[in-house]
Order: sequence, then structure tokens, then C-alpha cells
Amino acid sequence: MPAELVEFTVKTLGPVKVVGKELRARFVSFEDNPIPAFWDRCFEDGTIAALEALPGRCYPSVYIGWEGAFTPDDQIFSYVVGVLAAPGAAVPEGMVAYDIPENRFAVGAIRGTPPDIYARAHDLTCEQAAKAGLEPALDFEMEWYDERFMQPDGQRLIDLYIPVE
Repeated sequence: MPAELVEFTVKTLGPVKVVGKELRARFVSFEDNPIPAFWDRCFEDGTIAALEALPGRCYPSVYIGWEGAFTPDDQIFSYVVGVLAAPGAAVPEGMVAYDIPENRFAVGAIRGTPPDIYARAHDLTCEQAAKAGLEPALDFEMEWYDERFMQPDGQRLIDLYIPVE
């Protein structure tokens, strides 16, 4: 089943910061996508456990896949497996933080199976934001993973947050 937009909302979030482990990557294709293996590594190497114990964590059952810091010259971007934390939260050694100012976000709830859910989430959310008269702002987006991620029928559900104005 192809990925589909099941809900669209506009939310205000921030100020917060994303705290987590960073991967600098160049996306070529879904077959060569390094991000799923990076998530696996973060679960295995203790990163997720450290993030779960982070003082100042804002949403106890939420993990974030933050994408930004794109450099056009080499087509490399940052992907952070992380959590949202209060602006003053400490950043554990070996991790990074990106500040997110208070902002409005177009939020698309996307349901489907990998890799289609990831291939379509951005376009589905941007299309709906444009219909609502919203323009993308800032230079990042983030995947919001919570208890809804694993669906009983084997499907996945994520929220994609895109800053808008």
C-alpha cells in the first residue's frame, strides 16, 4: 500500500532543542540509505538509553529524526537520531544539539510501509501545506516517532514536521 497522508495539522512548537547523535550523509537512493542502519546502531550503542534518561527531555515517549544542515556543494546533510529537550538541557558527550526557535509547523501524519513512507512524507506534507497557503521556512524538517509508529497491521505511522510561515 502506498504511503498516504492521514491527517494534516498546523502546530506551534518551541523553543526547544534536538539533542542526539548525528550522521552526516549523502542521500543517493533508498536502497543505499544509511539512516535505518544508523537508527539500529543508536539503539545498540546506548545512545537511545542515554537520550531516554536525558534531564530536560520534553516528550518522554517521542524520538526525533531531525534532518538539516544541508550543504549544497557536496549534497551532504545532517540526520540526528534524538529527542526534543528544553533549551537549557545539557548535551551528553558525543552528541549534538540544534536549537529550534518557536515556530509554526505543517504536520503531516503519514501512514505506509518503508521505504515508501519516507519517500513520500515530504511531498505529501508540502502539498497539503501549499493548499493551506503555507510556505516552508527555516532549513530543516523532523520526523516524529511515538507509540503510533508500529501499527497492528504492519504499517508505520510518523508525523513529519516542516517549519512554515
